[in-house]
Formats: sequence, C-alpha cells, structure tokens
Amino acid sequence: DSIFILFLVLSLLAVYFGSILLSLVSGVSLAMLCVCAHNYFHKKNNWRMFYFDCGMLSSHEWRISHALSHHLFANTLLDVEVSAIE
Repeated sequence: DSIFILFLVLSLLAVYFGSILLSLVSGVSLAMLCVCAHNYFHKKNNWRMFYFDCGMLSSHEWRISHALSHHLFANTLLDVEVSAIE
C-alpha cells in the first residue's frame, strides 16, 4: 500500500514540477507496484491485485494468460511470457 501512495505522490510531483527525474522514479515505483500486484494473482480475489491496472494492463486478462501459459508450461518455449521476450 505504501508503494501505491509513493507512486501517486511521485506522479503528481513529477507533473507539478515537470521533472524528468521524478517521472523516472515514479516509473520505477510503478514497476515495483506491478511486481507486488503479481503476488496477489496467486491468491483468491483481493483488491491489491488491481494495482496491476495502474500500469494500464488488464489484471483480468493477465491473470488468465498467466495461469494458462506460465503455470502450465513454466519457463519453456511454450510459455508465452518467456517466448514473448525473445
């Protein structure tokens, strides 16, 4: 929850001051927020998994594709999350 507040504050400050450095730090906090939200996809429905939507990604779609791709074919060429990067 503190990372979400940090992201919001840094984003607002970056816009207010027009700072590229604050924008970069806000982007890093957004990335950390999405990583934290990933952990909540593996549990029952929790409001924290919707932190993933802050990064303009669909938590609903990603939860389905993550379960069907990564957990069935973990870290193989059939894993869409691995093969999409290559």
